[in-house]
Amino acid sequence: MVSWFHQTELTTVLDLARCEEFRRRLDAHGIPYKVKVKDRSSPWFSLWGGRERTGVFFQNASLDRQYVIYVSRENLSLAQAVTGLEAKR
Repeated sequence: MVSWFHQTELTTVLDLARCEEFRRRLDAHGIPYKVKVKDRSSPWFSLWGGRERTGVFFQNASLDRQYVIYVSRENLSLAQAVTGLEAKR
């Protein structure tokens, strides 16, 4: 398990298949990770329930989930090499 205090974001994807690909690569190399799923179509507290009635205009329905993959800071460079991602600057 990745500690909340020592985690850093590896990547954010909007496709479940791509998220599963990254997860398989991290599992194959024994790198611990955590995935957070954000529902981009859910109501936001400041809208007071506006999104569940009207939806999100002009948003593709297949992109309503956002997957954020976190790894520990000490495993970041290894995870980037395994997944083929470049370092963020």
